[in-house]
Amino acid sequence: MPRTLLLCSLLFISIQLINAQDKIAIDDRSGILTSELEQLIDQKLQEDGISYTNMVDFTKRCSYYFSVLRKSGDDLILTVSDCNTILLGEKNLGSRIMSAPLSEQGILISYALLDIVSEPGKYILTTPT
Repeated sequence: MPRTLLLCSLLFISIQLINAQDKIAIDDRSGILTSELEQLIDQKLQEDGISYTNMVDFTKRCSYYFSVLRKSGDDLILTVSDCNTILLGEKNLGSRIMSAPLSEQGILISYALLDIVSEPGKYILTTPT
């Protein structure tokens, strides 16, 4: 009985922590983000209940996913971590995204973010970047 209670408590806490992350902060090391692109990303993410922010309240850091956009050669790489700096996933968005129309950039980045946070661990690059 105590073991069952302990397991139920741990499960409840885990679910609360998972559901608590409803914001994404992006560290743009690539220079691709503009205010217009940030608005497009925010609109797409909000459709799935996640909001984009560029300001983090570190007293509530586990409300956030932390992502980085960086260049590797000509490619744009997106990585996403949780509040404990555990890598949830990463995607190579390719090189064409840099010259794509703004609306396409917003869609590609948003969907890549949503893919990673919806299936942590599925998108991990295996080649050195």
